[in-house]
Amino acid sequence: MTKRLVIFVGFIFIFFIISLSTLMRVNDDYNYIARQAKLSAWSLAQLQTETNQFQHQLEMFLVQPSLDSDNLILRYDILWSRYQTFLYSQETTEIRQLHNAYQVVTDAFNLIKRYEQAVFSEDRDQLAEFYQKLLPYQIRIRDIMVKKFTGASSLQDIMQLERNKNIITYNLLLVLAFVGFLAFHLYRNVKNQQFLAWRDSLTGLYNRNYLIRQIEHKEHKKRRYVVFLLDIDNFKEVNDALGYEIGDKILQMVAHLLSSLTNHHDVKVIRLASDEFSVLIGDLTLDYVQFAHRVRKEVNRVLATVHGYKHLTVSIGVACSWDISYESDTYQKRGKSILNNADLSLNIAKSQSNSAIFFYSGDLEKQYRQRKSLIHDLEHLLKDEDQKQLFLCYQPIIIKQENKLGCEALLRWNHPVYGHINPEYLITIAEQSGLARPLGLWILKSVCNIYLSLSVYRGQIEFSINLSDALFDERLTHVLVSIFLANDVDMQSIILEITETMTLEDMMQSNKIIREIQQLGVRVAMDDFGTGWASLKLLNDLPFDKLKIDKSFTDKINLHDKQEIFIRSIIDLSHQLGIKVVAEGIEERYQYKTLLDLECDEFQGYYFSKPLPSHEFEQYCHQYFTQQQTITIT
Repeated sequence: MTKRLVIFVGFIFIFFIISLSTLMRVNDDYNYIARQAKLSAWSLAQLQTETNQFQHQLEMFLVQPSLDSDNLILRYDILWSRYQTFLYSQETTEIRQLHNAYQVVTDAFNLIKRYEQAVFSEDRDQLAEFYQKLLPYQIRIRDIMVKKFTGASSLQDIMQLERNKNIITYNLLLVLAFVGFLAFHLYRNVKNQQFLAWRDSLTGLYNRNYLIRQIEHKEHKKRRYVVFLLDIDNFKEVNDALGYEIGDKILQMVAHLLSSLTNHHDVKVIRLASDEFSVLIGDLTLDYVQFAHRVRKEVNRVLATVHGYKHLTVSIGVACSWDISYESDTYQKRGKSILNNADLSLNIAKSQSNSAIFFYSGDLEKQYRQRKSLIHDLEHLLKDEDQKQLFLCYQPIIIKQENKLGCEALLRWNHPVYGHINPEYLITIAEQSGLARPLGLWILKSVCNIYLSLSVYRGQIEFSINLSDALFDERLTHVLVSIFLANDVDMQSIILEITETMTLEDMMQSNKIIREIQQLGVRVAMDDFGTGWASLKLLNDLPFDKLKIDKSFTDKINLHDKQEIFIRSIIDLSHQLGIKVVAEGIEERYQYKTLLDLECDEFQGYYFSKPLPSHEFEQYCHQYFTQQQTITIT
């Protein structure tokens, strides 16, 4: 933008010089024409004057016989010269063409030349004749002089010339003024565009473009720097509740505060987007760790003044340029990596708690690269029907009812580089990368496949599936029909486990979805009962078929008397509501015995079996039903 502005100013300057030069040339031409007109007038005037003086001298010579002819000859020579000058000079070309001047002067000059001998021989008779013949020409030359140079025509020509000069001058000045006006407005617009290119219009702070440019410049010069990314927690909620005007004022308050805190030479404040700010620190004499804590404290103090919203706080992610090697990638890529590091730190800070500060480290970068690699690999695995890395294990669920066996499908990933991936981490990265729905569909299809391979036990095995949040919507019924019903699966054998958080957002919609899938014959279980704050409310509002007691209750069943009371109450309440109860996490015999005494319906845990790969689970089923196993305490 600056380069274009310089070019434009240069163009205007050149145009101004050319216009000024033109004006000066017009003035010069006017002066030249005026001079030529004056020269022509002078030439004709001299011609008339010399004719008069010669005629006077000739008259004196004729009247006084004793007078010598020297003065007459001198006047004759001068007259001859004047006539030659008028007839042949370039300066008198224009005047010779006016009022028959050329013919009159030529005839007079021919007359003068014809009596040359009479002048030099002093022939008075010839000279008297010459005198009489020259008189008419004197009168005619005077008339030409009067008409052209002392009459109305002469004055009009001069005035017209003056008017033309003034018009041209005014026009050029108007053009210059107009161009100057355009130049001023264009310059102002260019400066405004420059401001908008590097500044945020709401706060007046620098914007993202400026931050990227500064980081690339520092990377190019191999200078060390620190980047803060700040985000106002819960800002969207406040913005929606109080309106955008209040939201804008909050952002302006934060911008003003950050600017007042960063009065160092090489510390810049940037507004990136919405409620996200950045601080770029190039002055490493500043203790950036202490400064980060000061920024958090001061910003939180300002945000606490927003009436009715005391929970407005700021989270900060910090990244340093020296965390990336200068030998790797180009300086542009290194700059982007630093911003990514700061953004990753900010996300971690926001996930930890309100108003946290997280400093980027090399270990975090490794985790980030691993996460990025896992997302890429997961996306490809879900499209590959022949892949073996991603699979399901099935943990048996013992049912008191004879000839019945349940199981829970549990996701596993054996990565060739990173080994076994934690299932909870796998679910998290799938949700954050938009792969939760494809992964959930893959799980449902995998369960359908093992059901078909165990079709000999149709109606005897129940499959519990942890339903993904991404599948819990109005399309769920269609999904179940297309995967299970289309393959002639006994829908009573499918149990979908949902969590408290999946249903809280819209209870009416959740109720509708659950009832629709129950109409297909699919049963619904409430998973992790007792760990959330609304478990009892959900039990009352939603039509669950099963309830799974969380492992945290089972672990302490014999450690505290009131723990057993809690579990007994849950089981009794569930039975009164027509809901079966499954106990998770049974690892010891005494846990199983106590739960059996409390009339729990189903039991799951390592005491019975660990989660089994599909082929091992098939063998387990064959053995289980062949022996006609029933629950007995041994």
